[in-house]
Amino acid sequence: MGVHSMPYTTRPIDASPWDAFAELMERNNGVFGGWWCIGFHPEGAERGLDHRETKRKRVVTDSAHAALVFDEDGSAQGWC
Repeated sequence: MGVHSMPYTTRPIDASPWDAFAELMERNNGVFGGWWCIGFHPEGAERGLDHRETKRKRVVTDSAHAALVFDEDGSAQGWC
């Protein structure tokens, strides 16, 4: 049985792959139950914060410095 490697590609998170990022987060319960990877941003500790919307604003204004990892089918599988 041979090892099959999948080709992965990376793209910076900006407004264009937001839907792919959002789908990845939703598929994983917003990461840690709705955190949306916002906890390390300065506003992350605010009470009552809509984490999804806060992350979306950071992404579309190019203030979320990260990258998405896509599989060969174009689905986001991770971020860093």
